[in-house]
Amino acid sequence: YEIPKGTYEQNEKLFVTSDIEGNFNAFYSMLIGNNIIDKDFNWTFDKGHLVVCGDMFDRGNDVVPCLWLLYSLEKKAELSGGKVHFLLGNHDVMNLQLDIRYVEQKYLQLAKILFEEREDKLAYQNLMSANNELIKWISSKNSVEKIGNSLFLHGGISPELVDALFSIDEINETVREHIHENLIKN
Repeated sequence: YEIPKGTYEQNEKLFVTSDIEGNFNAFYSMLIGNNIIDKDFNWTFDKGHLVVCGDMFDRGNDVVPCLWLLYSLEKKAELSGGKVHFLLGNHDVMNLQLDIRYVEQKYLQLAKILFEEREDKLAYQNLMSANNELIKWISSKNSVEKIGNSLFLHGGISPELVDALFSIDEINETVREHIHENLIKN
């Protein structure tokens, strides 16, 4: 997948959201209600930009449908001159790092069945593998982007990161490079 740019020009039509957390009905309704898509999932936001600031994963029952919708909208938006920005949130990264504390049980059960594995984490590891089309796509995404004069991300930036003077591209490259590694030492 092509790595998204980290910086974009200001767009006059911009819709920003986050923390969808697998709630497909709310996501779908929000997109329709704000004229981003029609009831048949067609992009209607013209050259507008949809920004999702992380946390598509966890808590909800419909994580996979939400991800496939966003995946399809990315392509549809480009055909209209628009843009979908899916920025990684902490729960998105936690899933890729196999932190399953908040994963809906149905996904753990599905992984166990699909991969004939009894242990939750081992089964989920197969589901989160780089062989999965959605995982390849998600792994290419940024965690921070600047559109016009606004910085978009999930949750904030620590003072230590600000003091380190990394560029937006350096932050995104570092996150992508280590996205499947849990760097927190317990």
